[in-house]
Amino acid sequence: MKKLLLTLTLLSSSTMANAITYNELKKISPDQPGIAFQVYALGVIDESILLGGFCPPEGTPYDQSIAIAKKFIDEHPEMWGYEANLLISVPLARTFPCPPKTKTSTDPKF
Repeated sequence: MKKLLLTLTLLSSSTMANAITYNELKKISPDQPGIAFQVYALGVIDESILLGGFCPPEGTPYDQSIAIAKKFIDEHPEMWGYEANLLISVPLARTFPCPPKTKTSTDPKF
């Protein structure tokens, strides 16, 4: 289990040159369906929130965000060959868009 978690943590990093597809992600843990997706999704969700990719209301549980992403993926099997991080982050960005940024006095003036 530790090896699986380490592998998934490394795979969820956006710095990888070749991101894993959802089809590839499904093959990682065939004996425990869904566990690989959930662990991978947690990494994508954390990173996306930190980078401002989407802005769920405070207190939104991770399982709700995972359910939103999983519903989108289940409804679009034709996209399972796409990068899993996109299949997770796109529906969450649509569901929880970030408010527009406002300029502050410290913003450079262009």
